[in-house]
Amino acid sequence: YASSRVQDASFSKNEDEKASEKASIISRDFLNVVLLFLLYLIQRVVSFFLLETLPVLLTEVGVSSKEMAILTVTSYPLACKWLLAPLMDVYYWRAVGPRKTYILASQYLLGLGLLAMSEEIDNLITGKAIGVLTAVGTALFALLSLQDIALDAWVITLLSRENYSWASSALFLADIGGNILGFNAVVHVITPTFFLLLCGIAIIFITILLHIFKSDESVALQRREKVSEVYRALILGTVRNPNTRRLFIAAMVVNWGFAAITATINFRLMNAGLRKEELSKLTLYVLPFSAIFSLIIPGRLVQPGREMRAFLAAFLMRFLDTFLWNFTLTGYEDGSLDGETLRSRYILLAIFSSFVTSLQGIAFYAFVPRIAEASLGNTFVTLFISSFILGNSTATSIAFLIAHSSTSSKNIAYLAWAYSIVYFYKQEKRLLSLEDKEKEDFSLVFNYDALVAEAPPPPPPLHSEMEQEVKE
Repeated sequence: YASSRVQDASFSKNEDEKASEKASIISRDFLNVVLLFLLYLIQRVVSFFLLETLPVLLTEVGVSSKEMAILTVTSYPLACKWLLAPLMDVYYWRAVGPRKTYILASQYLLGLGLLAMSEEIDNLITGKAIGVLTAVGTALFALLSLQDIALDAWVITLLSRENYSWASSALFLADIGGNILGFNAVVHVITPTFFLLLCGIAIIFITILLHIFKSDESVALQRREKVSEVYRALILGTVRNPNTRRLFIAAMVVNWGFAAITATINFRLMNAGLRKEELSKLTLYVLPFSAIFSLIIPGRLVQPGREMRAFLAAFLMRFLDTFLWNFTLTGYEDGSLDGETLRSRYILLAIFSSFVTSLQGIAFYAFVPRIAEASLGNTFVTLFISSFILGNSTATSIAFLIAHSSTSSKNIAYLAWAYSIVYFYKQEKRLLSLEDKEKEDFSLVFNYDALVAEAPPPPPPLHSEMEQEVKE
């Protein structure tokens, strides 16, 4: 009995030490995580306004789903960030740093752009000026893409390796803030004009504080001298390295099947008669749970070295998620599901969807910085994050075009699930093998010419030595 008491005390002491060590690791980067949250919040507030609020406001004035598909083009600059990232790894203000240079420049211009847009936003919406809104939204997303490239790469040096998953938590918490400020606040509380004015002023103020008080730790990294070398590393590294190629393709196509259902949920509900005010109220119930998920997933469900397992677990959960959503949407569209039942189901399903999305996103965003090359931080991180976004953007556009066609929702769902089943069967073991690889196994730098030049000369053939002896 005494021996067991001693063992229990020792076990308790070890647990306390582990808890204390874990708290110390988190507190080490606490202020930097808060900084990431604020900078991601800027990005997400503007993104939610352009991608969520504008479509709702335009639907109210009678814009069709075909025209709405055109508006989704505004997010494509975020998906094509890999074209800009190599330039950002080479050209920057050395005294400021490779990350901070572009964060400051993009946020200053973004704030000024929102202030200018606040003057005409009401006329553009009531006039159904889809072309102008698409052009302005694309320009704003181009600035957001510069900020996003630098911010995602800054995580590599801003946080310690154990806390990379907290960067994705900051992003998901910023998603919640963007939902509240960029969607619900505009729909229920303030006008689009006042929102853009207030948002522009706040962004400029935060950027000034960042400019003065925060330094860029990445300034000490080795600078690449030729942008052609970076582009060459990007292309050859992705094509020839099987690990980077596999991760790139997975990020691009992993959600194609499920997006056919999840991307059009709100659109189908509004077309079936659900008012946008009611829809935005329902999403408010989900936000506290989303915040909780963002705080409990890092370190518990997503751990260093086990990110792909959590990523694939979320993939499997999406089968249940999309099945329940499609069942609920079909019932509401054909009239077999009343409004009260829809509201309760919507809240429960949205909470579950939030958990699945958080788990998948945090796992992927934690895995990429762990395997990234710091000297090519913009290029490396952007390669995989932008492929993830491009895949989702492409799937969303296709989903809206299919929704506009005569194809039935049931057939779309069957095709989506069939694709996802085949994908999981083919890729599960390959993706799991990636988390056992080292950082060097994902290198983009393949200087084959140098390897050939440094190779020792081959030994002379045996017959040449015998000929030399005969000559002598």
